[in-house]
Amino acid sequence: MRCKFARYVLLAMLWASWAQGAEPERVVRLSAGWITYYAAAYHVPVELVEAIIEVESGWDPYAGSPKGAVGMMQLMPETAYRFRVRNRFAAEENIRAGVAYLAWLIHVSDGDLRLAVASYYAGERRVMAQKLA
Repeated sequence: MRCKFARYVLLAMLWASWAQGAEPERVVRLSAGWITYYAAAYHVPVELVEAIIEVESGWDPYAGSPKGAVGMMQLMPETAYRFRVRNRFAAEENIRAGVAYLAWLIHVSDGDLRLAVASYYAGERRVMAQKLA
């Protein structure tokens, strides 16, 4: 129960910060808690998650790509659906799903972080097809 309450408090703080146009440092600081939590839960290096967020969105929870990826970890609609994300712009959901997807990619690439990250950026079908060829 206590963890659930803390989750709602953090979500309220994130929403209030973004609604008031929070400075980027504060968004990074508040999101860091979710990154640390989900990286530990899915056994993914925190530094890898942070690097992907930096490259994908520059820590902007409302970032979008021309191909349809959105949020801090730039989730595509299909990936969001697969990992049960209701709102791809919600930082906690986006980070949870992005880290879960990254953990899955690491697993299917037999722990090869290069293949996992390449799959994250280029698409799992493209990279895995090359791996099998």
